[in-house]
Amino acid sequence: MTDNSQVAKAGSDGRARRRERNVERVLDALIHLAAEGKLDPSGEEIAERAGVSHRSLYRYFDDRASLQRAAIDRVMDQIAPLLDIADIGTGSLDHRITTFVAARTETYWAFGPIARTAFSGTWDVVREGIESSRSALHDQLVQQFAAELDMLNHSERQRTVAMLDVPFQFEALEYLAGHAGLDRDELVHALESHLRQSLGPLAERLSVFE
Repeated sequence: MTDNSQVAKAGSDGRARRRERNVERVLDALIHLAAEGKLDPSGEEIAERAGVSHRSLYRYFDDRASLQRAAIDRVMDQIAPLLDIADIGTGSLDHRITTFVAARTETYWAFGPIARTAFSGTWDVVREGIESSRSALHDQLVQQFAAELDMLNHSERQRTVAMLDVPFQFEALEYLAGHAGLDRDELVHALESHLRQSLGPLAERLSVFE
């Protein structure tokens, strides 16, 4: 009985691992297709790219929306380390600008293909995710540059934060990298310059009081 139980368990574990691998392949297939500009691929296209049968596709996912949501979750897990800023809000202004811009631009390049599906009207779940993340990204900016922003009164602070935040919205990054044709280095330079021009005078005022 023990041997039979072990064999059964091994078989069950093997099936679970195969299922997990296939699910990951399906999600990666959908993500890669989106990155190639195929924002609404058919089930057959996804299955073919993943190397699974079309019939098995919806054994793994209840419907199209659940498949898309799982793909978004996978992308978010992959880009989470890119968004993380170690020792947020510490260091010189120049250091904080460099680390902030690096985090946001690397995230844009990684997440851009999927985010475009939201603005094409193809994946409602992506738009929901983008909207829900705006507040967290806004708070990150405020934390990173708190030393300078804390010098301002409430209305000045609101205006300054809004102005700082605008170029880091997906739509603005898409314009700069897509329509304006900025490459990676040019995009980084433009965003760093924007922050230095806006925050530099505040940093100088701050140094007077130190």
